[in-house]
Amino acid sequence: MKKINIYALAAVSISAICLTAGCVNLSRDYPIRTFYVLEAKPEKANPPNPDGPVVQIQLFRASPGFSSSEFVYRTGELTYESDPYNAFFTLPSDQIRAVTSQWLQDSGKASALLDRSSRLRPTNIIEGNLIALYGDFADEENPLAVMEVEFLLMDIRPLEPRIIFSKTYREEIPITESTPQALVIGWDEALKKILSSLTDDIPVKGEAE
Repeated sequence: MKKINIYALAAVSISAICLTAGCVNLSRDYPIRTFYVLEAKPEKANPPNPDGPVVQIQLFRASPGFSSSEFVYRTGELTYESDPYNAFFTLPSDQIRAVTSQWLQDSGKASALLDRSSRLRPTNIIEGNLIALYGDFADEENPLAVMEVEFLLMDIRPLEPRIIFSKTYREEIPITESTPQALVIGWDEALKKILSSLTDDIPVKGEAE
C-alpha cells in the first residue's frame, strides 16, 4: 500500500477551502506600466503643392539621455531620473518622425511625402535629432514640459547633397501639475508649436532664399 504524504494532503485541503471560500486574491499589488503616444495635427489640412519638393524624412536620431521609451524627469539643477512605469508606446524619436511626416503632408508645403520604403527618389530629405524631451520638475510649483528638436533639410538633386535649411527648436510648456498625463499634454503642445514653426520656416520649393 502506498503511503500518503500527510503534509501534501493538508496543503491540498487548505487550497480547496480557500477556493471555496473565495479567499484567492487575484488583484495586482504592483504598479502597472502605462504607455503614451504623442499627437499633433495642424488646424487644417491643405492640398499638396504641385510646385513643392518631394520630401522624405530619413534619419531621426535621439540624444543618448532621451533615446529610451521611459519618461525622464529633471528633479534638480544637475539631476535627472527615469520613470519605468510611464513610457512611450514606441520610441519617442520614431513617434516624432511619424508625426512630422504627417504634419508636413497636411501643411501643403510639399508635393509629396515619401515613406522610407518608397522606391521613388525624393528631391529633398529631412533629418531630425531629438535633443531633449523631459518633464522639468525641479521647481515643484512651476513644472514644465520640455522638448527640443533639430531639423536639417537637404537638396539631394546635385551630385553632392547640400544643406539648404537647418534649425533647432525648443519649447518649454507650463503644465498644470507634475503628472505623466499633464506632461504628455504639454509635450503635444510643444510638438505643435515646433512643427508649426518648422513649416513656416522651410523654403517652399526646397531652395535657399
